[in-house]
Amino acid sequence: MADVEPPKKRPKPGSAPGDRSASSSDSATKPVPVPPPMKPSNTVTELPRKRPSGLRRTPVRPAGTLIYQVPKPELETAEEKTRRVTETLIREDEAAIAALQEEISRLERLHASEREKEEKNQKAMIARLLAVNDTSFSSLPAAPTFDFQAATADPNIPSALPLPAADPLPLLQAFSELTFTKSVVTVAGEAGGRHHDIAGYAGAAPTALGFRLSLLVSAENTVDALTCSVSRWARRELKGLMATCEQSRDPQLFLWAINTYQPLAVKRAKTLASLCWRYPSLLPQFGASAAKTKRRRGRVYKPHSREIVALLGESTLCFRQGPEFVLAWRVEVDDVGEAQSCIEGFARFPAAWSEFDTKAKALRNVPPLFDNLVRERGPYDGVRCMVEMLFPNAQCRK
Repeated sequence: MADVEPPKKRPKPGSAPGDRSASSSDSATKPVPVPPPMKPSNTVTELPRKRPSGLRRTPVRPAGTLIYQVPKPELETAEEKTRRVTETLIREDEAAIAALQEEISRLERLHASEREKEEKNQKAMIARLLAVNDTSFSSLPAAPTFDFQAATADPNIPSALPLPAADPLPLLQAFSELTFTKSVVTVAGEAGGRHHDIAGYAGAAPTALGFRLSLLVSAENTVDALTCSVSRWARRELKGLMATCEQSRDPQLFLWAINTYQPLAVKRAKTLASLCWRYPSLLPQFGASAAKTKRRRGRVYKPHSREIVALLGESTLCFRQGPEFVLAWRVEVDDVGEAQSCIEGFARFPAAWSEFDTKAKALRNVPPLFDNLVRERGPYDGVRCMVEMLFPNAQCRK
């Protein structure tokens, strides 16, 4: 085997190079310790992990520290939000209204001041004009006086007063349809009273309306008592007028009412006669007499005088064929003696028709519809339209 060299000795730190002999002598006397060999380790040392920068470490509070938790805000419901928005809008509207009211009051005050200023200026102008007129009128001569008695004393001067007449009653026919057939005056009592018995008629025969007046006139030309009567066919409608005239002792009101009532009564009778001739099947109470009258070819039908006389004073016609249509034509006299027509129409339907007319309620519109037709087309055409609408299958003459 080869000889192994011993390991060289390392100089101690701090020793000089010249001391090698000493060190070698000391090393020969003291052995150098050799460190034991390192065994491999199977354990892995873990390095401390770093906490992520985003996370915060919960601070440790000392014992006895009070913790206050902040309350979470409550969510607003839909109703609360609607109420809040509504209250905000209301406050804004109230503020706008208050501003407008203030502006209106300001404008009213401004207009009032302007109006007062204009009135003051007008009064000042009127005062100035009056002052000018007073000074100008003072220089004019006095106005001449007029003597009325001296001017009317001369009989040759024409006048607008009515001329005296021996019998003034016939002259009234120029202004009315009245014809007086009897006028008897007798003395009543010793006080100078007079009793007048007057009779006559309004219109022309055979549709004339007869009347009779009986007056008791005092010496002061005042009517103390009045009794009046009319023809039988007009008594039903003129009963209230005659009672009023007798109570107020006013013969003029009675005569003027007779004058205005008779033409309307004749016009109503002619219209009813034409309707009876046109719809004989719907008017059984009047169709028999109207069916005998025939219209000549090529001519418009005109009711006969006997048909008109038969319907004088009649105010109702009832068209009947399943449903019914009632025509009510009244002639009324007001407080001043003016006669006027009052025309109405009513419909009557079977109960089954009313049950099916619960939603539309068209059957209730017959009266207002009839009023519009009479106002636009007249009584005859209004009744004709309504009858042909309610009775489409009825036979009618043309």
